[in-house]
Amino acid sequence: MNPDQRRLLEMARRSSETAERSVAAGDTATAAIRAHYAMVYAALAALTGEAVGAAVDPDDHAAVHAAFRARFAKTRRLDPQLHRWLLDAHELRLLAEGDPPGGLDAGAIRETLDRADSMILAIRRFLGPGEG
Repeated sequence: MNPDQRRLLEMARRSSETAERSVAAGDTATAAIRAHYAMVYAALAALTGEAVGAAVDPDDHAAVHAAFRARFAKTRRLDPQLHRWLLDAHELRLLAEGDPPGGLDAGAIRETLDRADSMILAIRRFLGPGEG
């Protein structure tokens, strides 16, 4: 794992922790948004080690989703379910960002947070200790 990947996984961890605190405070919208970002950062950590990583705009979530699918889900280098979870988290985030936020079920938020943590762990294991 290189330093950029470590940094991105740390950002993923912090986003997940923020989501957990938001749930505890009853702020499901922020929890949904931060859970999605935790997954995006984890996906970016995996992509950073790939040739395509430098070409993916981290602010273009559709590009991150597509690159993660092509490099990891489609090839089965990582469990394809991780990509599905990423897309589901994105849909939940869009609901959370609506005006007013809608469709935010506490169970769905909890499941998304658990999935974010599982995705971070899976990618951390995939990347291994490596350099730095």
